[in-house]
Amino acid sequence: KSSSLQMNFFEDAFRYFSQLNKEASAKHILIKVIDFYTYLYSVQQQQQYHFLLGSLHFITHSFFYHFMF
Repeated sequence: KSSSLQMNFFEDAFRYFSQLNKEASAKHILIKVIDFYTYLYSVQQQQQYHFLLGSLHFITHSFFYHFMF
């Protein structure tokens, strides 16, 4: 009976740590996905910033050109 209890303990411990490992893997994947979407959002914001900056440069250049000539 003692060996049966000991075996159950190890089986339960194995299942417990296996479950922890699965949860840790899932959390790791979730964090990587969030980091990837954050990166994509950052790139998108930078592209919009450069587009707006280029547009502003064009508008101001056109404005001053119009009044200079």
